[in-house]
Amino acid sequence: MFRSSSAFEQHHKAVITSICLIALLAVILSVVGTAVWLVLIFLSCTTFVSIRLLKKSLIRSEDALLHNITPAVEQTFHELGTEGAIDRSTNVDGLSKVIRSIPPQVERIVGSYHQDHASVTRLNIMFEAINEPIVAIDSSGIVTNANEAALAFLAFKSNRPVRSIVGMPIENVLTKADLLDVVARASTGTSSERQIAFARDNITRLVHVRAVPLDANGHDASQRPSRSGVLLTMRDVTSLASANQVKTDFVANASHELRTPIATIQSAAETLGSIENLPPETRARMVNVIQAHAGRLEEIVRDLLDLSKLESPQLRVALGPFDLDEMRHRLHTLLEPRLLARHITLEYEFAPEFESLHTDPMLLMLVMKNLVENAVKFAHKETAVRVVGHVGSKSDITHDRVTESMDNIAPAPIPYPNGRTAIIEVIDSGIGIPIDQQQRIFERFYQVDSARTGATGDRGSGLGLAIVKHAVRTLGGRVRAESVWKQGTRMIVELPSALPPA
Repeated sequence: MFRSSSAFEQHHKAVITSICLIALLAVILSVVGTAVWLVLIFLSCTTFVSIRLLKKSLIRSEDALLHNITPAVEQTFHELGTEGAIDRSTNVDGLSKVIRSIPPQVERIVGSYHQDHASVTRLNIMFEAINEPIVAIDSSGIVTNANEAALAFLAFKSNRPVRSIVGMPIENVLTKADLLDVVARASTGTSSERQIAFARDNITRLVHVRAVPLDANGHDASQRPSRSGVLLTMRDVTSLASANQVKTDFVANASHELRTPIATIQSAAETLGSIENLPPETRARMVNVIQAHAGRLEEIVRDLLDLSKLESPQLRVALGPFDLDEMRHRLHTLLEPRLLARHITLEYEFAPEFESLHTDPMLLMLVMKNLVENAVKFAHKETAVRVVGHVGSKSDITHDRVTESMDNIAPAPIPYPNGRTAIIEVIDSGIGIPIDQQQRIFERFYQVDSARTGATGDRGSGLGLAIVKHAVRTLGGRVRAESVWKQGTRMIVELPSALPPA
């Protein structure tokens, strides 16, 4: 019994101890849980306050960022020439999208720049490809472009090298009043053009000047009020004007030369027809007059045809052997009446190489016929006309005497074989050519005064030396004259030729 009571007490103590431990544990857990919750609540409050403060800081930073970056972005768009969707309500994300749109626009603008640069390059190439002077001027009168031909023209005008005129006022570039008037008229929107003469060092150039108003895009602004500059072109028409003058002179001279024999023939024919009992000697004289002037008409027409053939672009050089014996025979047959009447002899001196002369026989025969005929016509009676042929080198060709003008005749593509050339001289001891007329002897219809009124009375067509000039040039050579008044004349023809090797 005693043991049982003791066991019960022990069990009871154990239970009470367990309950106390549980209670103590519960108390401890309760205290700890409250602390944890307090910590959690404290941390939550602290985090909330920090987040609020951070948000306010971020908002202030974003505003500062937008405030600082937005003007720069707007300036970038302005410089790029594009519009960006930027306003003061734009946030960072919106600004980021706008900024990300810049590179494609930059790429587009760079591509456009390259296209514009390529267009400018093409324009410059076109400018330089044109042989005529071209000058572009903006609305302020400043030169914006000019080709090399323009610089060369200005160098001729000013007699000094011209490196560049871009960026210069047009008044400092073109000082001629007539030229500036053309530019000024075009700057008001009206195209203008005229021909202006430029002279320097006894050289006069006739230039056709045209000025066209341009708009900002470089287009013709003649029909539109908007314009920004002037495109000035200058064309040297000296050769064209000279050719027109030659044509005018040719028609006038031809009419004059044909009118004289026609009027003489008509007068003689009327005399023969109007007088029934005309004395035989008078009738014979009238017939001789008609025959002489009919022959002169025939000579003029023949020479005109020869000259027309030589000036034709269809003329082709037909190279072949040249027969000296045939040339002598034909010249003697043609000139025998004059040779006998004036007791003149023809003397020939040709180097052995001329037996193998290779050229166009027809053209060279035409040259020799006109030169020898002229020499016989103006030689003194009872003298000799010498025809001399010798071989010279290309370097022997000189042009320090009176030489024909060949500006409007293209040279024939004939080389100088072996570096040598055939030189033919026709020499007479006749009346010569006055020095003040020597520069004109190769002009069409030009005749030295003595040929018109000289003692021989043998008036030619005035086309002989013009024919010689064209024929020699067609053969790729040159002809020149050396003459002393009242002592004689030496006509020298220099021709490339197929001569045997030295």
